[in-house]
Amino acid sequence: MIDATCALLFAIPLLLLLAALIFLPVFISKQNQKMFEYLKENQDIVRLQLEANRKAEREKSLVGASLQAYERMILFLERINLTNMITRVMTPGLKAGSLQALLLGNLREEYEHNMSQQLYISNHTWELIKSAKEDIVKRVNLAASNVKQDADASELAKELLASGFDSKTDPIAKAMSGLKKDMSDTF
Repeated sequence: MIDATCALLFAIPLLLLLAALIFLPVFISKQNQKMFEYLKENQDIVRLQLEANRKAEREKSLVGASLQAYERMILFLERINLTNMITRVMTPGLKAGSLQALLLGNLREEYEHNMSQQLYISNHTWELIKSAKEDIVKRVNLAASNVKQDADASELAKELLASGFDSKTDPIAKAMSGLKKDMSDTF
């Protein structure tokens, strides 16, 4: 009986050890599977958060660029206003032909400098801006055709200012109004 008891005493721990060796890998495998699923879910959440943050940053920079485009186009329209352009480029001793060339060159340069802003404003508003520029070009060329090229530049300036746009047909005012409406619709 002692031998059976002794064998049983040795067998029980061996059976417990054997059971532990059998069930421990299964338990560890289940725990690893749970940890893997948790990490995968956490990774998906982090990825979604990063995508949302990137999208928010893109939208924030796009809003900033759009606002800057509206500001730049308002400034462009102010700069191509005939009164402002004449004041900016007029110098003593200038001839009418030279003033015409300076005004048209200044207008072209301002336009080319701001062409990329059309990415941020509506097509309709961009067309209003282009139309304003083209109307100013026509106005300068028409006034220059009424003045001799070698006349004093002040003669051309007077002709330009006398033939100014009325408040209903002012293309600069229309374009500014379009920009403001476009901006209020966008923001």
